[in-house]
Amino acid sequence: MDDLRETFAGMTPDEADRTVDALADMLAALPADDADPVDRATRAGVEGFVMGYRTNHT
Repeated sequence: MDDLRETFAGMTPDEADRTVDALADMLAALPADDADPVDRATRAGVEGFVMGYRTNHT
């Protein structure tokens, strides 16, 4: 997740907003695999990032 934060730090606010929207859209479109611990952890990390970004930037 640190790499993701560093990438976002170099973006304009508009670029970051569009990227967060795209991440949220991808999560919504892809079915969750609750049986896969890697999928659960990855999804939880990305969902947390999206939620935190939106909380701090809207």
